[in-house]
Amino acid sequence: MKPGYKQTEVGVIPEEWDVEQFTQVTDLITCGIAATPDYVSGSQGYPFLSSTNVKDGRIVWSGYKHISTDLHRQLYRNNPPQRGDILYSRVGTIGEAAVVNVDFEFSVYVSLTLIKPGKSLDSSFLMQLLNSVPYKRRAKDQVYLGSGVGNLNVDVVRKYPIVLPSLPEQRAIAGALSDAEALIGALDQ
Repeated sequence: MKPGYKQTEVGVIPEEWDVEQFTQVTDLITCGIAATPDYVSGSQGYPFLSSTNVKDGRIVWSGYKHISTDLHRQLYRNNPPQRGDILYSRVGTIGEAAVVNVDFEFSVYVSLTLIKPGKSLDSSFLMQLLNSVPYKRRAKDQVYLGSGVGNLNVDVVRKYPIVLPSLPEQRAIAGALSDAEALIGALDQ
């Protein structure tokens, strides 16, 4: 092995990087409400996002339903999705992550996992990591098929190993990957 690197459960990484369990570097990992609520018209309620609203590293702000103000208040009080949090799909489309980049209130369905990164974890880096091929493969390999639609158990996500460079390195990596995606998008056009 090349000097300055070490072998870990996630592969070869620089010696100064660490590998931690997800729960050690996040403040919260939970899923949305499991029961299908009564929906209301958009003018009477709050956005209620599901896994179909997370695609290609972005939150799709269309095609969602709305829930009543009372139900939203109950859900939002305990686990409010906020700017910088991650929405991670766990039912239907599995293993898609996006950073919350809005300041208005909304709630999430059970098909999404809400991840609140801790102080040692950059949101954009975490999103890029979760959307990487190895993590998408990990998510798909750990889907429980049961009797219905496959789902990725939140407890499995909590145990994911995560590579942890320093915050400046995380930001540089996330920025470089974002720039590369923008370039690829421009070339595609």
